Amino acid sequence: MKRILLLAISILMIFNFSVMASAQEGVYENAGQLYEMWMRQGGVPDYISGVWSTDGGYVNLTFGVVQGEAGEKGRREIFALVKNDATVTIVYQTYSRNYLYQIQKEIEEAYFEKGLGLITAGVREQENKLCFEVHTDYADNAETQAMIRDVIAQYGDAVYFSFTDAYIQYVSGTQPSTPTNPILAMVNPQNQMMSFGFAMVLCAIVLVSFLLLQFQKRRVMALTANGSAVVMDEKPITKKEVEDAIRKSEIAPPESLDDRVAQSIE
Repeated sequence: MKRILLLAISILMIFNFSVMASAQEGVYENAGQLYEMWMRQGGVPDYISGVWSTDGGYVNLTFGVVQGEAGEKGRREIFALVKNDATVTIVYQTYSRNYLYQIQKEIEEAYFEKGLGLITAGVREQENKLCFEVHTDYADNAETQAMIRDVIAQYGDAVYFSFTDAYIQYVSGTQPSTPTNPILAMVNPQNQMMSFGFAMVLCAIVLVSFLLLQFQKRRVMALTANGSAVVMDEKPITKKEVEDAIRKSEIAPPESLDDRVAQSIE
């Protein structure tokens, strides 16, 4: 029992340490840990224009930074925080990702409930733009076309529209899916809580399985020398104990054997 409890505690500790490692103040081992820290604190700095995986993994990341003094300061900050510079790639872009989020919120508040065919919205990290998808049924709708012209006039090339014949319910007030790389999505705080809950459930399953196994061991039926059955209260009997019991047992002939012998003689 003690061993399984120690195992469950160890699983929780290992999981907890892996989640919290990047939240420690100071220098981070790689770009992935730095990005994880940002997401745990609620979002990226204003000088970040986008973040995506450089090679399909989570360690090597490309950070988009805004052009100008703010971006240069951010670039220096990133390299100062990351111990392994080789995991960091820097590119320069125009718009802050936080700014693109704010644009999405403003457009939703202004146009979402007007039935203009808006389906989805999302930040395209590498393109550094906010993309809205509109259903093709509204391609020739005069009000939809007026909306597109007004938005582009107000926000310029930070926003673009595309048409699709797929229909997905657009939920107002949601932020674009970030980061776009599914591996980076693991650092989302909500996903981390789900992972922690999964670890708790896993530990509970291991503990319950162990207790059931122990209970079954106590219910193992052991045959005695005379063929009766008893319930084991502790550990099950070993093969050697069974062999010793058989070896020491005495075989008693049935009571009717004498009568059979007598009848055969007659």
